[in-house]
Amino acid sequence: MKKTITNHIASSLYSIAVILTLMAVIEPQQVHAQDRTNFWKYQCIDTMKESRDNARASLDDPTLDKNIVWEMKTIKSLGANCVAIDTPYDAEFLPVLNKWVAGARAEDLHIWFRGNFSGWEGWFGYPKITSSQDELTRLSTFIKANPQVFQDGDIFTGTPEAENGGPLVPVNPAHYPDYRQFLIDEYATEKDAFSSINKNITLNWFSMNGDIAKQIYDQVTLDKIGNVVTVDHYIKDANEMGDIIKYFNTTYGSKFMLGEFGAPIPDINGNMTEDQQATFVDQVFQQLYQQREKVLGINYWDLTDGSTALMNDDKTPRKVTEVIKKYFNPPVVKGKVTTIDHFPLADLDISTNDSSIMVKTDKDGMYSFPTTATDIELQVNYQDKVATASVSHLQPDKTYIKNFMIGTMQKSLVEQLQEFIKKCLQ
Repeated sequence: MKKTITNHIASSLYSIAVILTLMAVIEPQQVHAQDRTNFWKYQCIDTMKESRDNARASLDDPTLDKNIVWEMKTIKSLGANCVAIDTPYDAEFLPVLNKWVAGARAEDLHIWFRGNFSGWEGWFGYPKITSSQDELTRLSTFIKANPQVFQDGDIFTGTPEAENGGPLVPVNPAHYPDYRQFLIDEYATEKDAFSSINKNITLNWFSMNGDIAKQIYDQVTLDKIGNVVTVDHYIKDANEMGDIIKYFNTTYGSKFMLGEFGAPIPDINGNMTEDQQATFVDQVFQQLYQQREKVLGINYWDLTDGSTALMNDDKTPRKVTEVIKKYFNPPVVKGKVTTIDHFPLADLDISTNDSSIMVKTDKDGMYSFPTTATDIELQVNYQDKVATASVSHLQPDKTYIKNFMIGTMQKSLVEQLQEFIKKCLQ
């Protein structure tokens, strides 16, 4: 009998040693609760009205530097982490482009280069570019000659809305194969050029009109350019934004980049008051928020000037800026979940009462998430225990801490070993 008990204990201790070894080897590494403060990786605001449309006038404008500083600081204050700069790539405009780039770098903003050579669409009286190969050669030369303009993490689109110029006009079914091949060739050309100057740049945001995108993109083309669909989409009904995201995700499994959107466009939306503009833009953002896991980023068009502008001509903010802040710089709720003896609880679901958000705690019991809500009810489930908490009056650009202490005691390792041995002896 004594020998049997001794054997049981020896076997049990061996098992415990194995278990402890496994615990050390396969301890899970949770990454669920990395601080996430944005809904989208890229949250951009476009500067086309100034950086492109006024590019030639800017060459002799003594206030240009001051205006760029104001635009970049304003964009940053709205919660954007990215600016779209649309200055043409022609040598004439390089001094202007350099100033816009310097302004963006000063505010630590991602830069999306959305210019082009003026001849593609005939800007500023430049002669039309009529050959796709000519465009690609110019792009390669420009990139290689100006490495100082770029830094790792930038985004570069050589020919935004290519359907508006060059030999692709007019876009009709007979030209679809040419357009597809141009996208593939442009991607390869730019990839080679940036590789030659040792820059890591995102290159597959090929902006095009939403209706045209549905005609041009196919699986073969998307597979060759990284399966990202970039659409410039101005719409009458906010639901149309959700529809086009679902279409490309369902049809091709594509990530979606919103290359341009803004409101109102008078020919589409009619004229709007400030309140109507804010309401409509919020409705569009709601669609983007609901589909946020499929959306890589957003570019609001435009910061200044025109019907869609975020700022008035006197540089005061329009009401729609509060909508931009709501989504670009949302409140963040974060905290820690532990037992009553402060043992962190990992891999627990933290959910809101409306089920719009569900995150997991990490190995340290931490969680974090952004939200558009102003009032939320949080719930944590652990075994047979449930903990709830309310967070009210949430405001953009603020962080709210809500910790949970679940009413259970975590048994020590010694206690667990004692129980294990007891069970083995029994």
